[in-house]
Amino acid sequence: MIFGLYYTGIFNGTGALSTSCISQSGFLCSNPIMNTTGNVMVNLGEALGVPISITGTACVNSTNAPSAFVSASTNVVQGQKISMTFQCSLSSNVIGTQFTGSLWVQYTKGSATGQVSQIGTLTAKASTSNSLGSSGGGGSYVSPTVSLSSCPSPASVTSGAAVSCTATVSGGTSSYTYNWIVVNSITNAIVATQLYAGVSLTTNTFSYTTSLSDVSNSPEAFNVIVTDAHPTTVNSAYSGTFAITSGSSPVGGSYVYVANDGANNVVIINTATNTVVNAITSGFSGPWAVAFSHDGTYAYVPNCLACNGGNVVIINTATNTVVGAITSGFNGPFGVAFSTT
Repeated sequence: MIFGLYYTGIFNGTGALSTSCISQSGFLCSNPIMNTTGNVMVNLGEALGVPISITGTACVNSTNAPSAFVSASTNVVQGQKISMTFQCSLSSNVIGTQFTGSLWVQYTKGSATGQVSQIGTLTAKASTSNSLGSSGGGGSYVSPTVSLSSCPSPASVTSGAAVSCTATVSGGTSSYTYNWIVVNSITNAIVATQLYAGVSLTTNTFSYTTSLSDVSNSPEAFNVIVTDAHPTTVNSAYSGTFAITSGSSPVGGSYVYVANDGANNVVIINTATNTVVNAITSGFSGPWAVAFSHDGTYAYVPNCLACNGGNVVIINTATNTVVGAITSGFNGPFGVAFSTT
């Protein structure tokens, strides 16, 4: 029996401990690699439903919460994994030294700072004396860091406009993969994505054209996840948020507003794609026409209210919401027009 246990590895020296990271609720933890100085690199992801900003890491030889954290600065978006290094304390600095314990992060989630969570329980043994991420030529490897610039933040962007953001990488090993994601910074909904693989340059720009449907996704933010030639070395960065508005002057031709009597709404069509992108439903019963103020900030809609009385409904074109109604003096209004002065 003892021989069988030894043979299967339970009492077999350095073979007694398998290497694994068992994820805890809200996080993903996998593929740990440990060196003889106690550094362990793991693939880390989050499933909390919103982006988080990791401000500290810790590795302890128990499941108790740590008393201190090593400072960190990394952003994580749901559905993506990054590579992070934790510093653990080993009993000796030789190949095969075993470690059991837990990995922890300190992070900001939305407006809540100083959050602390265990991301996984770790079982590992030192498998290399090299620095994790060694370039293979004996040189010192520096994990990539990424910063963003020329992003529309803070700003309001008119729907239909092109917006862009530029990532600049320091460190790492060429070539790079840039995985761009534009997200709603509140709901974490993905608005736009683009993947650039095999890029030798340390700068990369992503541009996309906003649409009227983006108004409901505001505020938005650029996120880029950069992977270098060392396949598990990843870093990410967020831009500040920016709002999408429907624009101050729909008269210019980007959108058509249609009084839709049968459905009791005002439908908005994107003229670039000839598709319906929105419908304003509140406050209508038999709308018949649309006219815009000279500066395009308001639309006026005669509304016959089943032609028993009636009113003229006022729409704010920046938000596409009904902001008022002129009710006095109407009996089934069918048309509307602005004077030239």
